[in-house]
Amino acid sequence: MCARSQGRCRGPALLRDLRRLAVRLHRDPVDFSLTDAYPQRLDDRLLAYVTFLAAYHPARYGRLPRLVRAALGGRPDGLVRLAKQGLASVASLEAVAPTDAPIVSYAVYCTEAPLPYDPAAPLADRRAAFARAKAAIRRVEPFSTDAWVKAVGAGGQQCLEWPAHRLDPPAGGVLPKVPTLVVSGDLDAVAPPADGHAVARRIPGARFIVVPNVGHVPEFDRTGCVARLMWTFLHSQRVVVRPCLRHMPAVPVR
Repeated sequence: MCARSQGRCRGPALLRDLRRLAVRLHRDPVDFSLTDAYPQRLDDRLLAYVTFLAAYHPARYGRLPRLVRAALGGRPDGLVRLAKQGLASVASLEAVAPTDAPIVSYAVYCTEAPLPYDPAAPLADRRAAFARAKAAIRRVEPFSTDAWVKAVGAGGQQCLEWPAHRLDPPAGGVLPKVPTLVVSGDLDAVAPPADGHAVARRIPGARFIVVPNVGHVPEFDRTGCVARLMWTFLHSQRVVVRPCLRHMPAVPVR
């Protein structure tokens, strides 16, 4: 994002600022609340969560450089507002979703995802294996491993207490030959382009396209270009790469 910002930010400098702020917030978090009954704390975990969540809303990436600098200068209000937006969006989704939606999500993830422990082992053994796996990970900048795991959550920690079961490994090899279009956003930290490419390689004849300057769910791009690409494919099984795909506007850095 910074490389495309015409000098409005520098990637290495922003990562250093995020690291410095994470260390400070771990030591001295900022208390705030969404409502009087919903107190929150802006610490390194929530900062990692806000940064990760920007993959769903890339425009938020563009706000980070200024907000992080301001927070380092003792003015965290803007970053708190960004954290509130992220937390409120998740809360609103949970409010309109069926009450069993989280259970369905856990049922899928905890029974199908590769986990860093044997899901059939006793709980104490799972906890120990998870702790060893986490300790073996080198720090993933700009946040500590612990902050990342607590922020993103889906790295196995959420499934530790899921009922014991045997995990059938996913079948490898080539998938059936069906008309397939795989589209990835190059700013997607949730399902990065490398993952999309790996899926496309397993399907004979699949087309794989990376769209610049968009994040997760690339068809939500502001121009409508990706949505038109998908619409055409679904109706005609043709992949029409329009010029707009190569000229998606860069994320504005403010």
